Amino acid sequence: MVRKKDEDLHYLSVMAKLAGLTTTQLNTAVEMGLIKAKEVVNPNYSSGPHAKLLSFKEVMSMADYIRKLPKSRTEKLRMMAAAQINKLDGKYRDSYNRFLDELAGNIIKKAIITVTPPTEEWDVRKDRKGKLRFGTDTEQNIYFPLFFYSAIKKAGVLSVILRSFTNLHDSDSKLPIKELRGYVLSLEEGEIDVIPLSAEELFESYGKDASTGKKLPLQPAVIYCGLSEDYLDWRGEKILYK
Repeated sequence: MVRKKDEDLHYLSVMAKLAGLTTTQLNTAVEMGLIKAKEVVNPNYSSGPHAKLLSFKEVMSMADYIRKLPKSRTEKLRMMAAAQINKLDGKYRDSYNRFLDELAGNIIKKAIITVTPPTEEWDVRKDRKGKLRFGTDTEQNIYFPLFFYSAIKKAGVLSVILRSFTNLHDSDSKLPIKELRGYVLSLEEGEIDVIPLSAEELFESYGKDASTGKKLPLQPAVIYCGLSEDYLDWRGEKILYK
């Protein structure tokens, strides 16, 4: 015998409890077209987004399949990111991973990466296995490769500045010393071409206002790093380092 509640429509959150599923799984199933949802005014929040009503019978008939869907928003984002990246050409993925290896090789523990355009800063750290972890939470780490691909695809050319924090302190300012490195990246036939900036180019770019061309105050506790043994201190003088 069919119980009355089995024939009824239930709010998504209620349906999740009845079926032993998560709201993320049910929302994903709706987005994929696996089940239908009737949208109604939310009785607890009339001015907000509509609530979803789901059929008990329809959800239960698909429950086994829905249980295989991501249980959390983070899992869902990771699945979406993986699907997008897997669509990219192998040349792009390989060159992107080589660039990450380049960055990781110049990070002790923590750093800040600035990507332009659009100008965005990302906190980054290196885990015990030497892999980079972007942002302050898992979701930001998932978003970075998608953000990066979108930025270079749209602009064609990116400027990337890496500020890596060291364990040393400047004797005058007492501030922790940062290593600065710069790269110009372009997308050439689907592959990322990386041109490292010299220490002098970095010093010049940081010493001028990009919009006015006027000189800016020198930044203490900074070492400008180019290739090989190309280093300048915060005054722009060549130094022996490492």
